[in-house]
Amino acid sequence: MKFSAIVSRVFLSLAFLTASVASATPLTWTFQGVTFDDDASLSGYLEVESTTGDLLSWNLTTSAGVLAGFTYDSSTSTLYARDLYAPNGYLITSNDVNNSTLISLNFASALTAPGSVNLVISDVDLSGGFECDNCFTTRFINAGAISTQVPEPAPLALFGVALIALAARRKLQK
Repeated sequence: MKFSAIVSRVFLSLAFLTASVASATPLTWTFQGVTFDDDASLSGYLEVESTTGDLLSWNLTTSAGVLAGFTYDSSTSTLYARDLYAPNGYLITSNDVNNSTLISLNFASALTAPGSVNLVISDVDLSGGFECDNCFTTRFINAGAISTQVPEPAPLALFGVALIALAARRKLQK
């Protein structure tokens, strides 16, 4: 078998492996400029599986306003539902007996590709983001976005490029 055919097959195999590895990469999304209608704010991150949009982990902190501030993470809260009030949304509830504190985060598009996505804003219904305590007192998100960095190239992709370069150099020397 010719050397170029071997290199081609190795490259195609590596490209296939790299594509399957890269597609399952978690994306870490960081909140930016998120405010509520009571001048409170939201900060933190969501970690989302890049192919399905499933929420893997989170650490969110809201500041005090008409509601007390709260930190939502895996020890204090649970993902209650996905896409309940709007597509591309997550409803996270506190772990207390009544799940009394909750936050609903709804996004303009799915969190499956790197970049920046606006939060859905609405103070009329539940399609926008909001936080409530037993939902007697509710505050609505009135500004903000979430963004993630473009992931680093996978090591196998870099290895594949190096193999191609070596094969091309060897072929040119012959």
